[in-house]
Amino acid sequence: MNTMSEKYTIVQHEKRLFWLQNCPVLLHSYALTKNNTNNSIFLQCKFENIADKPIKAMNIAVKCSDVSHQELANVDNFPYLDINVQPYTLFGDKTPVALPNNTTRNVRIIPLKVIFSDDTTWENTSERAYELAEYEQQPISSLGELADQYKRDLHKICTDSEKHNYLPANVNGFTVCGCGKVVLPDTQYCASCGVDFSKLFAINNSEILHTEQQQYDEEQQKIALQEQQDKLQKETQQLQYRKKLRKIISIISCIVLVIIIGTVAGTTYSRYRQEQEAIRQEQEALEKTQAAVEQITNVESDDAQISSDIEDKVITFTISGAGINVQDMPKTLSGFPKQDLESIWNDSSQLDNAIDSWLGLKDSYINLQSIIMDKYIELGGSDAYSIHTVCNSDDNIKIFEFDGNTLTYDYWEEMEEYRNNRLKLLADLSEILQYTLKYGWHSGSSQLYP
Repeated sequence: MNTMSEKYTIVQHEKRLFWLQNCPVLLHSYALTKNNTNNSIFLQCKFENIADKPIKAMNIAVKCSDVSHQELANVDNFPYLDINVQPYTLFGDKTPVALPNNTTRNVRIIPLKVIFSDDTTWENTSERAYELAEYEQQPISSLGELADQYKRDLHKICTDSEKHNYLPANVNGFTVCGCGKVVLPDTQYCASCGVDFSKLFAINNSEILHTEQQQYDEEQQKIALQEQQDKLQKETQQLQYRKKLRKIISIISCIVLVIIIGTVAGTTYSRYRQEQEAIRQEQEALEKTQAAVEQITNVESDDAQISSDIEDKVITFTISGAGINVQDMPKTLSGFPKQDLESIWNDSSQLDNAIDSWLGLKDSYINLQSIIMDKYIELGGSDAYSIHTVCNSDDNIKIFEFDGNTLTYDYWEEMEEYRNNRLKLLADLSEILQYTLKYGWHSGSSQLYP
């Protein structure tokens, strides 16, 4: 027994659900309580209105017996008056029902009459007592391999599908929802989860579930196939981009070579006439070079642009827009949140393409500078002019330059950050280093290796 206080003691507490077929009121629990002051016994019942309209009164009878189930004096009619119980609302537990015999230890509760707010009634003419709601409800897992499909269908028709652990059932004149809620059989929607009962019972069909499961499997296969195709297409696009970039660099190299040939020809002509017309030769060389520059200044291969000028007998070629934005690359990694870094390193369009662009551009201009110098020496122009090449990024940031055989890196530290985070880049840079050491070039003021 549980002691409520010094004055009251609970002698019996039944917490199981009770129902009566077609009765619009469920009995959720009841308790027998003893008044320790005068030894009287009273009953408290917790009911639920499962009708679709409010209740304004209810009458019950109580059959009493002692601890050995010997019949005692009963309560023939107890009224719950002046109540306004809305649908699916609990009531009655605050109202004590005095029992005539203080030795009462067992009761049977009989719903006699229910009066609704519209003055319609439900009556228990046979005076049957509430019965323990005993039923067996099958779990969703009992569907076996179709259980997942049932849950997918359930999710489409019920916003609170996570409340469902069981299949719906019709038992003893009541409907039991998959969420456990008990309602009258003609109820359209569950008061707990909101599901439409007609749809809920409709999805519990093994043939339909089997067909839908097959359709679902086929859709998943299509999705997987589409993902593979998308991946292949992306890889193909990346390959095409690299091919396109190599083509752009080849075109740039050809354009620059044309400029060099025109310039060297001009400077050779100037040297030939230097003794007699030194000033005129300088002017002619400048005019010819400028003319060549005017012809190719606006020539573009996609975004690639070339310009040139002569100053103090130094022919400078500036190449920009060749497929890499160094300003978009992070200068350090420490200032980036982890999730942003993962996005940068995992997105080949941001990393691999940038690296390939950098390495491809660098290798092309190393070869181009060798061609330029060899052609210039071949034409005998080494005494008259020197060749200087500047290579800028798409955002016009100088990334490296050539002055004779001296190669200077202006954006090498940033590219090292990428090397430290990709093994592929480390391998590529090692190859570049071997090439650099072999041919004796150095990095000038930004020297990376001794």
